[in-house]
Amino acid sequence: MPNAAELAEKIAGDFYGNRLDLSERGIDVPDSLWRQVPDVKYVRKLYESGTSGRDVRLFVTFVSAMDRRRDSELLWNAGFNLFYSHPELFDPISISAISKDTLFNRLKDTKVSWFHREDTNAWRTIARSLMSDCRCAVQKVIEDGVGDAEDLLRDLESIDHTGQPRFRILKGEKIGPMWVRILANPGKVKIHRINIIPVAVDVHVCRVTENLRVAGRSELEPERDRKTIQRVWRHAVENTEIGGPPGIENTGAALDPALWFFGKHGCSHCKKSGRRVPISSACSGCRFQEPAFAEKNPNLPKSQRVRYEHNTQRSTKQTYWAELQQVIDSVGGPYSNRPRKPQEANWMSYSVGHGDVILYIFISRRKHGRNDNISVELTTTNKDVYRSLAGQKITIEKELGYELEWQERPNS
Repeated sequence: MPNAAELAEKIAGDFYGNRLDLSERGIDVPDSLWRQVPDVKYVRKLYESGTSGRDVRLFVTFVSAMDRRRDSELLWNAGFNLFYSHPELFDPISISAISKDTLFNRLKDTKVSWFHREDTNAWRTIARSLMSDCRCAVQKVIEDGVGDAEDLLRDLESIDHTGQPRFRILKGEKIGPMWVRILANPGKVKIHRINIIPVAVDVHVCRVTENLRVAGRSELEPERDRKTIQRVWRHAVENTEIGGPPGIENTGAALDPALWFFGKHGCSHCKKSGRRVPISSACSGCRFQEPAFAEKNPNLPKSQRVRYEHNTQRSTKQTYWAELQQVIDSVGGPYSNRPRKPQEANWMSYSVGHGDVILYIFISRRKHGRNDNISVELTTTNKDVYRSLAGQKITIEKELGYELEWQERPNS
C-alpha cells in the first residue's frame, strides 16, 4: 500500500508551495493556490473591505451550511454577492423579521440555495439557534472569535426543546469539519484542539484517495467510506509535517484544502478528459485507468477488461447527465436549478408534479453505423390521464411543432 504520509507531504507541499503543474488545465498558477480556494478568496475579500470579524463569521456559518453537492466557486461567489446586496440575511435578529417566502426567494434567485426549501428552513433554524439564550459553543465562537474544535463539533449535534437539530445541515459530516477549518483560517478564529478536525470528505477528496490507493481499496464512495478516508489521512498527518497556513498548520484541517484542490483540478480533470495529466510528483503512483487501457493491453484478463469497459461507460453516462443538467440550468424552465445525482444508467427520471406521471430521458448507442439516439418519454399508469392528454393531441403537437408517438398499451 502506498505511503499515505509521504503522499500527504507531497500534495500539501506542492499546493502550499505553488508547485502544481496546471498548464494543461488552462489555469495560470497565481502567487498563492491557497488563496484560490473559494472560501479563502471571498473571506479575504470581506476582511479587506473592512467587514467586522463577527459579520465574517456569520457569513462563513450561513454559506458553509449551503455547501453540499455544490460547485464551491459558484456558491461562495453567490454568497459574497448576497452579503453585499442583502446583509440583513446574515444577521440572526433581522432574519427573524423576514418572511419565509422572502428568504426563500432571495436564496433561490441569487443561487445561494440549491435545495431551496430545505436550505431556507436550515438558514432560519441556524439563525434562531444563534439567538437563543444558551450561550452554546457555536454562539460563543461567533460572538467572541474563540472556540474549541471538539466543543463546536459536539454543539453542532445538539437538538432544541422539540427534539429538532439546532444547526440543520451545518452539522453534516462533511460540512461540520469544513466549517471549523474555515473559521480558523481564513476566518481568523482561534480554534483550540484544531488537530482533531478531519478532512472534509467530498467527491474530490474521495477521488484522490481512490486513485492513489492509500485506503487499500480500488473503489470508494464519499458517504460509505468517509470514516475510512478520514482515518487514512489522519494517520498520514500524524506521521509527517505538511505545513499549512497559521492556525491549522500540520493538521488534517491544513491537508483538507490541499486534497480538495488536488482532486478537483487533478483527479477530476483526468477523469473528465479520459487520460492521465499529472500535476504533481504525487501522481506517479496514480492508479487511474484511462478508457483506452483495455485496448492498450490486449492480454488483460477478461474479467478486468469487462470491469474497465464498464467503469468507462458508467463515467461517460454520469458526465453526460451532469452536463445535461448544466444546459437545463442555463436555459431555465421547470427543471432548472433542481439538481439530480447523475445516474450511471442510460436514463434519468424527473417528477412532473403528478404522482402517476413521470418524465424519462433515455440515451442509447446504435450499432452498425446508425446514429446515437436520445429520447424523451412521458409515462403514466393512469389511463384517465393518458386519454385526457391524447384528447388534446392536435393542440399539444401544434404547440410543440412536431408529431409525437403515442402508445396506449392497454394491457401493460
